[in-house]
Amino acid sequence: MPLPLIPILIIGLAGGAAWKVSTNKKGIMTNDRRKIYQAAMSSNPPLPADQYLTLAAAYDNEGLPTYGDALRKRAALLNLSPEVKATRKAAIQKILGSADSTVARVAANICENDGAYGSAKTLRDYADALDQAALQAMVAPPPPPPAPVDTSHNDTISSTSAPLSTPISGTVSGGVGLATQASSPESSTPSTPQDSAGLGGTAAPDGTATPATPVGAPVPAAVS
Repeated sequence: MPLPLIPILIIGLAGGAAWKVSTNKKGIMTNDRRKIYQAAMSSNPPLPADQYLTLAAAYDNEGLPTYGDALRKRAALLNLSPEVKATRKAAIQKILGSADSTVARVAANICENDGAYGSAKTLRDYADALDQAALQAMVAPPPPPPAPVDTSHNDTISSTSAPLSTPISGTVSGGVGLATQASSPESSTPSTPQDSAGLGGTAAPDGTATPATPVGAPVPAAVS
C-alpha cells in the first residue's frame, strides 16, 4: 500500500467508514490491518503525532491494544522537545561507538520500550557484531613465534684466534728448550764434512778418522 494513502486511511478510520469489520474478525491481525500498521510505523518522514493517536484508537476498538500501544509510543516520541531528541540521539551515537555489547543491548531495550523500534534494531545489530568479533578473536589461532636469531657468525674460538704460522717465542725448561734452540739456522748446519755425511767419530793419532760404530751394529773383536 503506497505510503501517501496512510493519512487518508487514518482519517477514514477516525470516522468509522474505512474499516468495516465483522465481529468474527475482532482481535485478529488481518493482512490489511498489518499492512496499514507497518506502513504507518515505517513512514519516513513520520506521520504527524495526532494521526498515530487516531490509528492507535482504531486498533484498540478492534481488539488489538498491543498495536495501539506501539502507535501511541510513536506519537509520544514525536512530541518530545528538540532538546530531549538531541540528547537521545547523541547518547545512541556514543553507544554505537563503544565496544560494550551489553550496554548496546540495554539501550536497545530502552528504545524499544519507548517505541523507537528503528533505533532498537540498530543497537541490537551493533551488539551482535561486537559479540561475533569477540568470538572470532577467541577461536583464532595464535600468531606464530618469531624466528630465532642466527648468532653463529658471532661465535669465536680462542684456540684458533692466532694464525698457525705465528712462531713460538721463548724457551721452555727441559728438552723443549733444546728443540727450540735447534730450530735456528746455525744449529741445523753440520760442523764438519763427516758430520754432514753422518760419519762423525773420533780422530786417530795418525790423523785418520775412525768411523763411528753405527748404533746397534756388532762390535768387532780386537786384533792381537
